[in-house]
Amino acid sequence: MKSRNWLIGGAVLVVVGVGAFVATGGAMRTIRLSAGEIQTEVSKKFPFEKRELIVSAKFTDPTVQIEPGTDRVRIGFSTTVTALGMSAASGHTEGSGVVRYEPSTGELFLDSPKIDVTGFEMSGLPVKYRNVAGDLIGSALQEYLAKTPVYKLSENDARFFLIHLAVKSVKVRNDKLEIILGI
Repeated sequence: MKSRNWLIGGAVLVVVGVGAFVATGGAMRTIRLSAGEIQTEVSKKFPFEKRELIVSAKFTDPTVQIEPGTDRVRIGFSTTVTALGMSAASGHTEGSGVVRYEPSTGELFLDSPKIDVTGFEMSGLPVKYRNVAGDLIGSALQEYLAKTPVYKLSENDARFFLIHLAVKSVKVRNDKLEIILGI
């Protein structure tokens, strides 16, 4: 009885997948995501704050760029660092990485994100806290970006079913993130 239910469930999924393929004209072999589409998803996950001892870093206002000529996506943040009883320091932080697709969840992640900290005016922080603040910013953002998806395909979207058929590659082309299907 259980195997019959599994068989019926599998058949339904195949029919839905084929239906979605036919509904899209049968020609959809590439899914293209703009920086704006990715940014809409990323923005839902911010602000993000990380604390370590008496220093905290807050990341807000994410902006997404697709780096032309590379397979990298860059996400920039307004970043504020505070230490207990000290003036806040602010600047800009960016993380970039190659996009990895996780088929079990339909999510896209930045693989091994590289973090750049720029434009910080840390005059409000004592010298002894500046290194701690810089380390906190880099490690917190790197960990967060590696574990937090930058985009998730909706299970209600026909593309979600198509992408599970076979992903050949995820790459940047013409200012878009392209997910190439091996259909």
